[in-house]
Amino acid sequence: MFSGPRSLIIGVERMLVRRSNTKTGTVNLFFSAEDAMRIRDLRCFEWKEILVVLRRDRVELYEDYVSVIVRILFYGVRSD
Repeated sequence: MFSGPRSLIIGVERMLVRRSNTKTGTVNLFFSAEDAMRIRDLRCFEWKEILVVLRRDRVELYEDYVSVIVRILFYGVRSD
């Protein structure tokens, strides 16, 4: 279980994201639709809703976020 000031939750949001990857190319930090059209082997996946937890020292992404929300509401920390 995480605890202490480093695990302080700054924000929690549900976000709609679409994951893409490529085997051969590299992408810029700021990836745009124009960049996506230039990459030949870009593989795009379905849109998915995930939970994004912003902590002081990291960003956490959760696909199954219902149980995570319950833990955050009751404990304020992530338990593994």
